[in-house]
Amino acid sequence: MVHPLAAFGEYLTLIQSPEPSQELLDAAMGHDPRTKLILVAESLQEPLMQLAIHDFRVSAASYLKRGQPHGERLGLIVRRTELFHWVEY
Repeated sequence: MVHPLAAFGEYLTLIQSPEPSQELLDAAMGHDPRTKLILVAESLQEPLMQLAIHDFRVSAASYLKRGQPHGERLGLIVRRTELFHWVEY
């Protein structure tokens, strides 16, 4: 589990796992309610590219600040369902 300091530490959580799962995401969301964005993936290199290319599932929950709702928390599970063979056109 990584909390990148450039993303204000606890508000972004990146989790690398050989088998990303809903259970892992749920555990992370339950562990730290300050986290606004959680990404669970096989690889954390280029996380935006992982989201752009591969299938992903989304979970949302209310974000509470001092007991008041302040938007949503978002959890993303990236699932590599295919092997890609890059081709230049």
